[in-house]
Amino acid sequence: MKHNICPSTPAESALIPKTLADRNRIDPPVSPAINRCCRLKQLTSCQLKSSAPPLSAHTPSLSTLNGFIYSQVRLRTLICACQYIFSCSFSLRFTGMNQNHYKGTNNNNCSKSLLSDQKEKLIQAIKRIKHEVDECREAGRKTFIESLGVENSFDVLKREVRSEFENLHRFLDEEECKDLERLQRERQKQVKQLKEREKKIAAQATDLETAIYVLNKKLTEEDHPKLLREIQDLIKRSQVSFKPPAEVGTEVRSGQFVGPIQYRIWKHMKSWLYPSITSMTFDPETAHPNLSLSKSCTSVWFEEDKDTKDCQPNPQRFHYYYSVFGNQSFTTGRHYWEVEVGRKTAWRLGVARADVPRGEMDATGTSSGIWTMAMKGGSVVACTDPEPTKVNVSSRLVRIGLFLDCEKEEVSFYNAVTMSPIYTFSMEYVDVALFPFFNPCDADEGRNVAALTIFNPSI
Repeated sequence: MKHNICPSTPAESALIPKTLADRNRIDPPVSPAINRCCRLKQLTSCQLKSSAPPLSAHTPSLSTLNGFIYSQVRLRTLICACQYIFSCSFSLRFTGMNQNHYKGTNNNNCSKSLLSDQKEKLIQAIKRIKHEVDECREAGRKTFIESLGVENSFDVLKREVRSEFENLHRFLDEEECKDLERLQRERQKQVKQLKEREKKIAAQATDLETAIYVLNKKLTEEDHPKLLREIQDLIKRSQVSFKPPAEVGTEVRSGQFVGPIQYRIWKHMKSWLYPSITSMTFDPETAHPNLSLSKSCTSVWFEEDKDTKDCQPNPQRFHYYYSVFGNQSFTTGRHYWEVEVGRKTAWRLGVARADVPRGEMDATGTSSGIWTMAMKGGSVVACTDPEPTKVNVSSRLVRIGLFLDCEKEEVSFYNAVTMSPIYTFSMEYVDVALFPFFNPCDADEGRNVAALTIFNPSI
């Protein structure tokens, strides 16, 4: 017996979609492949219904069965759609692989030369990168060696600083020992004098006590004819009195041992300091004709209207730049001197080789054997070649300190007021004597008429 697959009542008929279009309106297809599977969906639905048992009182309602059947149909439809999409995708991929293989076979001969060229370029790129790697490693090796050199240089400087402070400590310890020994000697001297005075006082006290004892003893004797005479003699002999010894100074004056002890020690360091302050003057034989010097040759200034007729020709004299040398040269040792620049708007200071040209030079920096620092236009610069190096200073420079170390071939500049370092030149190899170099510069229309003055600090 065949079961009727059509709904038996209008209500049931309303619950089940009548056509494929109705079902699509109720649940639109996920993809076009679902539409291709609609017949399979309908057939499956009919088969499920035809295989269902007859309804009974305990059988679920038709609407419930229809919902169950429809969900099963949807599930199978989705499975079919996924299988179809997979098969299409695999077919397209396989077709594309065949096409690419075909094209690759046809173009194989054409691409061999291009591939060879690209491989050659790749080889060249690898060689270039290997060269870069070698350069990188060499730079790293040099940097490592330089870092070791820098560390070693700082270690040397550290030892030098410690040595200098050890010398200072040794000097201060020696001065301390000297002062303490002097203090001890004075202490012993005064204590000894007081002890001697104390002994003298004690001796007189003993004599006085002895006299009292003798007198008291005489008073206890019994009367007899000779007692009166003995008492009279004893009174004459007992005319003793206390005579204080000479006074001994007991005041301990701190000024004799302390006072301005730091300033006193500082002055004692003058003969001990190294380098000591170098006493220096200007050498008039090297001064430019338009430079004027004080009688002590410790000040120099520029005079534009100076009468230069009496200036004798001298191969050592500067005749182009307004410069002058110091009166002494240096080849060994360490030397320090100071120069007052005051409120000058332009100046130039440093050291120069003894054989530096006295006339015009192509360059006036380190390449010409002149290591100087200058002020021009409100800026302080180190006169390096090929271009000057600007130097930053925290305050206006009033007095400049110059330190020349011939062994290390360095010249350093300091703010002599605060002793803060400004700049250091490395002179490399110098085979001639070095002279202090001074240039007060021109008058700058009356703004730079002040003199450069060698400052000799009195310690």
